[in-house]
Amino acid sequence: MLNSQAVYLFILVLLTVASGSRSCGGQAGGDARSGADPVFTDEPVVRVLILDTTERITLIPHDDWRLTSEGHSETWGPGDGPLDLSAVSGRISISRMGSGGSTSAAQMEDVPAEPRLVSKSDSGTEMHTDTDKKTDTDTDTGMGIGIGIGMESDVQAEARIILPEDMQPEVLTFEGVRDSATLLIRDVPYGVGWWWEGKEDRIYEGRVHVYAVDGDRLQVVVELPLERYLKGVVPYEIGGDSPMEALKAQAVAARSEAVRALTTGLYSGPNYDLTSDVESQVFSGNHRRTDASDRAVDETESLILSANGQPVNAYYASNCGGHSELIRNVWPDRPDPLTYHNALRDSDERVQMDLSNEVRLKEWIHSEPDVFCNPALEPGLPGWSRTNFRWQREFTGDEISSTLAGLCNSDCGRLVDIVPLKRGPSGRMYEARFDFEHGSIIITGELAIRQLFRPSLRSSAFISTRDGDTWILNGAGWGHGVGMCQSGAVAQALQGRDFITILMHYYPDTQVLRSY
Repeated sequence: MLNSQAVYLFILVLLTVASGSRSCGGQAGGDARSGADPVFTDEPVVRVLILDTTERITLIPHDDWRLTSEGHSETWGPGDGPLDLSAVSGRISISRMGSGGSTSAAQMEDVPAEPRLVSKSDSGTEMHTDTDKKTDTDTDTGMGIGIGIGMESDVQAEARIILPEDMQPEVLTFEGVRDSATLLIRDVPYGVGWWWEGKEDRIYEGRVHVYAVDGDRLQVVVELPLERYLKGVVPYEIGGDSPMEALKAQAVAARSEAVRALTTGLYSGPNYDLTSDVESQVFSGNHRRTDASDRAVDETESLILSANGQPVNAYYASNCGGHSELIRNVWPDRPDPLTYHNALRDSDERVQMDLSNEVRLKEWIHSEPDVFCNPALEPGLPGWSRTNFRWQREFTGDEISSTLAGLCNSDCGRLVDIVPLKRGPSGRMYEARFDFEHGSIIITGELAIRQLFRPSLRSSAFISTRDGDTWILNGAGWGHGVGMCQSGAVAQALQGRDFITILMHYYPDTQVLRSY
């Protein structure tokens, strides 16, 4: 029979477990921070900028939506066909595809159906907050009209009026009649300014706002709860078929980024809180969602990374090349001296190596270091990791001189040398001098250096050599290298580590807490 002290201890353990269920870990194996106050009382809503364009946009409903503007409201659904919107003198011009306010089946035959939720995706991953995303576009959109467009093959669409013909509002709002309602937006740009740049049709849910701004521009903003937003982020950022614990780590990091942005306005504009591209985090709507990525969001609901009770910018990059970078060398205008913002080797031996030295960096790039993100040591890593841990680019003298010609106001002649002026601990260059036959140019900024080249370089951790008329660039990693290495996170998950352990590896001295 238990004595009174044993009973007391048993009850105390139960109470501790109950209170700790609202907080997960400090450091791996550390104390829970159950006493910290949540950032929000309820799940926040986020407004995500999807499009900012002077071009016409086309919206196609998969369900019934309530369309409202300036006191006018009516239902718009599959039987009504697509809407074309454009900005004219600060107002939204609305037109139906086809003549006479209706859309024929011939005009609708290429309308994609709602993508089904698949169990796996071939999408890749990438970094975060600055500029590099995967390019795989395995769209599962099932071309056709098998979604109840509401017409026979030779029958005109149902002729419901979509707003008065003379109405040109400044703002349009679309809200699904059902919470799960979706619509398709044609030709959404992705990877703008990068080698994977393109356009694709994407499916969205939530409330959709269209704004006419600055005369001839349209902004499309999707408003939806935080967790539903994350289901459109996680599979694009790390790949929907990644191991579950890596998906969970990505969900917590992405949620932390979003919460930090909501509380600081880091990426906000007058009509939105976040962008849908690599400036903040890539949000692709329902485009690449999988059962696994949805589950990762659900099973980490509300969890964020925190330091001193405040949400942190949980930056992440596709592949660090084996060593992470200091935030101040990537974003000097973000003075955020949080404890995890350090530069360390991506291994259990978390030491800072000084790869700013040219000789050591050359040895590092041409080596096979014992780090998590090295695909030679972890054969289970996906293709995007295998091709980006180490990379090589070659240019002829004419090619590289032509690519860099925009640096000069006049004819600088051919490129003579690339001189690193400042490198960080990971070897990433953030100031460089480009010497030409007739002058020199100094470029500052890790991203600016990468984007000088066409196509842009995967990282600025590279060394350059000349072989006759050929320039050879050998580099390490993909992305800015700050925070979590997504390749390393996948490798650790494949080795059986849980998401808390993975997060504490990349964000030491932070705690995992609930945000609401």
